[in-house]
Amino acid sequence: MPETSATSRYIAADPTGRVPVTIGVTGHRSLRRGDEEAIGAQLRALFQRIRHEAPSSPILLLTALAEGADRLVARIALSEGIGLIAVLPMPQANYEVDFPDAKSRDEFRALLLDPRTERVIVVPRLDPGADAPGAGRDHQYLLAGLFVARNSDVLIALWDGQPTRGTGGSAQIVDFRRTGRLVATDGIRAVVALASGSFHLSNAPLDAPQSGLVYHIPVRRPDDAAATELPSASWLVPEHCGGSPKMREKFVRVSLATLRHRDELNREGVAYRARRGGEITASAALLTSGEPTSAAHDATAPSALAELRATFAIADALAIRHQKSIYRTMIILFGTIAVATIALILRNLAEEEVRRVYLAVYLLLLTLADLFYLRTRWKHSQDHFQDYRAVAEGLRVQFFWRLGGSASAVSDYYLRKQRSELRWIRDVLRVCALRTPWPATGDFAAVQRLWVKEQRAYFDRAGHRDGLRRRRQRSIGSALVLLSLGATVAWLWQGGTGPAIYLVIAALAGLVLLMHTLYEIHHAASEAESPTRQSLREMLSLGLLSIAVAASFYWLLVEQGPRISAYEPGLAMIASPFEWMLAAIGISALIGTFAHAYANVRAFGEHEKQYRRMEELFRTADEALDRAAQSPDAEDGKRVLFDLGCEALAEHGDWLLLHRARPMELPTADI
Repeated sequence: MPETSATSRYIAADPTGRVPVTIGVTGHRSLRRGDEEAIGAQLRALFQRIRHEAPSSPILLLTALAEGADRLVARIALSEGIGLIAVLPMPQANYEVDFPDAKSRDEFRALLLDPRTERVIVVPRLDPGADAPGAGRDHQYLLAGLFVARNSDVLIALWDGQPTRGTGGSAQIVDFRRTGRLVATDGIRAVVALASGSFHLSNAPLDAPQSGLVYHIPVRRPDDAAATELPSASWLVPEHCGGSPKMREKFVRVSLATLRHRDELNREGVAYRARRGGEITASAALLTSGEPTSAAHDATAPSALAELRATFAIADALAIRHQKSIYRTMIILFGTIAVATIALILRNLAEEEVRRVYLAVYLLLLTLADLFYLRTRWKHSQDHFQDYRAVAEGLRVQFFWRLGGSASAVSDYYLRKQRSELRWIRDVLRVCALRTPWPATGDFAAVQRLWVKEQRAYFDRAGHRDGLRRRRQRSIGSALVLLSLGATVAWLWQGGTGPAIYLVIAALAGLVLLMHTLYEIHHAASEAESPTRQSLREMLSLGLLSIAVAASFYWLLVEQGPRISAYEPGLAMIASPFEWMLAAIGISALIGTFAHAYANVRAFGEHEKQYRRMEELFRTADEALDRAAQSPDAEDGKRVLFDLGCEALAEHGDWLLLHRARPMELPTADI
């Protein structure tokens, strides 16, 4: 039976919350000593380029610390200020059997115990025969190499370019990195398929291939024929991008550019912590309702989860910041364009010599609104809000999966079909899962209290809040529009003279208006499946508020508007009650339409439905965890948390893709 989880030794890093760039390494155990200087120069050139692409991001090297290539790259990385994550194919004592002399073992132990080695991961044993030389041991090396390749942003290959000489060799790992598929016999694939958690290889045919960049440094083995000099390093790209030098260079450029999204998160996080550290602290406390992580089952759990919690706090605080910026922008745009349109309507009430002034005000306000809109789009505030929220929600699930003892990585289940610019989100989640071990025993009580119950209560409150906002906007907007229509009908009917067709139109419009009013009342009453006193009071208060707002607005324009010319002669307004009534009709309809448009842009209705679905999901999970607590099998609780996390990730993935396809536009596009 394969082991169900990997073991690890974790040294808690400073919880700054920055997400590092991960570089993996694969290569030969035997290299020519005279080539080390040239290899080192090419490695330093790579590190320099990555730092150029992501100057605010730390770098981590994933390495098995085997002899030869692994240790050479590790020594140079440490000299460049780069930390290590050791990925051992088997437990340390068994692994050291493969090192022939005491000097090699001492070097290995020194690297393993170096304070800059952030984490030591031991892959799960797939075959009982792994303790002795043979196929079982080769499978362990293969699994370690695949893990390094899958969890690297860039894979360094110190490789002679020759075909594979055995299972788990450099050529096989490079081929996997370039294709995303393991080329091996059915027997080997069957053994690798036994790995679980973050070591499991997905075979879903529609998933995006787990391919990526390879930085190939050609090397020579000691027994190779002498050559004048080593060839220069080059980029190896996935096979579908290798058709021409231009396509290869484009893939390299685009792949490295995705690191900038992560670097921007790190840069913004550092700057925001310096300015608004209290808000980041509040987001960190919000993740666990202000409680420290329980250490009842594993004393290393709190420190191990500290980095994950710090990254969540940064992503959550930045998402809230950009969300507020977007909502402020929406209010400013709607308000500015509404005032501009009102100025255009009031132009007809102005005296002839000042009408040009009102037209200039209209044009100026529209121009300012457009400039503000362009500024917001240029700053990508909406994209940042959506992306950082996606990162935060993924990290929330990852945090509680780890607290519950799960070895699964959120990146394997979130936005799995995305090959676009959203891939950087999965990469961030992958790195965060890589750096966070899981306790030996899950704390299901803490997870249920701090995640399931808290999220259930949050979604219940949020659903009620957005439902109330939607009904309020709809009610006031409808009241203003209906009042405008009613005033028009009344004016047309009271005209009395002229063709009878006017009276027919007025009567027909009045009938439709009455039907519309009855529909609005029926719709408001039927929204609650089981009305309560509170919901009926809310409905009645909303109706009275809407009528009061609409009537007050109309009275202000019709009754007080004509007096403006006396109170404010500088506005040069005419005092005709008839013209002011027409203006009131138009402005009432305009404001009512804007109220409906704003509610649609804010998506109050969609959010209310989503929150209701999520509240039901977490309520079901809460009940399932209560039942699992009575079960002697701890796996029951893990299965509930895993399914809940997957459903939550799928729901938020749908939210992200929906809003990504609906960028913020000027309000005139919705009216």
